[in-house]
Amino acid sequence: MGLQTLEEYSVVNDFDTNYIWSVSGDNEINYSGNKATISWNTPGTYQLMVTPYNDCGNGSAREITVIVEESNISPVIEGDEEVEEFSIHNEYFTSINAYSRYNWFVNGHQNFSANNNIITIDWGESGLGKIKLIETNVNSGTRKEAFLNVNINPVPIPSDNFNIEVISETCPNKNNGKIIISANETYNYVAIINGVEYNFTNDLTIEDLAPDIYELCITIPPGSYEQCYFIELPEGVSISGRSSEESGRVSINIDKGTAPYKVLVNGKLVLQTFSTSFSIDVQHGDSVEVKTDKACEGSFSKMIDLVDEVIAYPNPTTGDFEIAIPINLENITIDLYTIHSQLISSTSYSVVNGKIQLSLKEKPTGLYLIRIYLDNPVMLKLIKN
Repeated sequence: MGLQTLEEYSVVNDFDTNYIWSVSGDNEINYSGNKATISWNTPGTYQLMVTPYNDCGNGSAREITVIVEESNISPVIEGDEEVEEFSIHNEYFTSINAYSRYNWFVNGHQNFSANNNIITIDWGESGLGKIKLIETNVNSGTRKEAFLNVNINPVPIPSDNFNIEVISETCPNKNNGKIIISANETYNYVAIINGVEYNFTNDLTIEDLAPDIYELCITIPPGSYEQCYFIELPEGVSISGRSSEESGRVSINIDKGTAPYKVLVNGKLVLQTFSTSFSIDVQHGDSVEVKTDKACEGSFSKMIDLVDEVIAYPNPTTGDFEIAIPINLENITIDLYTIHSQLISSTSYSVVNGKIQLSLKEKPTGLYLIRIYLDNPVMLKLIKN
């Protein structure tokens, strides 16, 4: 018997007899005499009873069992019929019936999970996917089937789908570099590096990598999609820089190293800066050291030697000249020689404002040698016109 159908039942009409009809369950019955009409509202198994009676009393009741099945209309599978290959979490469903059991079957998938009248599918590579549903009535055992074909289209992944960030090791020989991958589109990706596979859907961080050049390939198994990159993971840096001295100041340019920088003179902190270029006041013999924010990057050191700034001027001279002494001294001994190494004078001079005054006015023209007694003696040449 079908659901939601109006059925008529009857018995032989005996002379001078009336009839009482009844039916179990939530069903509608109308009767008159030996005939009854029933509207079956709910699938199931029911008892239909008719009892005859007349003036002499009730006769024997008659009873039949009626099995009401669901409608013969097949179930319908609802969901996307056009999908991308390797797309995940695609949901399909059919209308639920409390008296039905649902069995799902899928072709062209990677994974699926079914929960009663709902199924969630991770589709595979491009092609034709198929879904089959068998709906079984738990009371009558009757089965109805439904089918749905799904077009699985190739993945339109753009070339800029992946953002790859490379982070070098924090310090030399730490081997703690990182490669961070972010995908704009969500799929079941596999990243392969150094023969090791990493599964991810959107974001992945590969850690503890040594400095090297790596080939990174990203696939969507089991299909043919693959995108590869060559990635250079740089070594951790050690501090490096350049310096120059002039007029009692040292200028430093840091080429590599992590800011902020601490600048120490003779072990004493004199400057902290984020700038890679800076200058400070120094004296001859000072020890200048620059440290980065990471101790493992080492330090940049410079011993200040201002001897190269010891000069005589004007040169050539007509007589009077000065010697610049950029070293903090009060007195200094200077020897004056002819070009033939004959000592002319050896005198201790006072250093005034970093200078010494000398004169060759009474000396003949020619080339002269000047020896200045510093920690390491300096020899200068001077021309007298």
